[in-house]
Amino acid sequence: MVSQIESLAASAEEQSAAAEEMSSAMDTATKSITTIAQQVEEMTQAVKQQASGAQNVSSLSEELSSIAESLVEQVRKFKT
Repeated sequence: MVSQIESLAASAEEQSAAAEEMSSAMDTATKSITTIAQQVEEMTQAVKQQASGAQNVSSLSEELSSIAESLVEQVRKFKT
């Protein structure tokens, strides 16, 4: 009877240790997932900023092209 109780106590200790290890592993996984989510958000913001910058460059390029066309037209008028 004593050996059975000792065996049960040992099993309970092993299960407790295993549960603590699993809890620690879950905490580590949660922290890793949180870090990854933050990095993805930072990348998303960077991509949005790049897209906005590209749109600005495109808009300015169109404006510059329009100014250049206007200048060419004015030079033509001046030559004639």
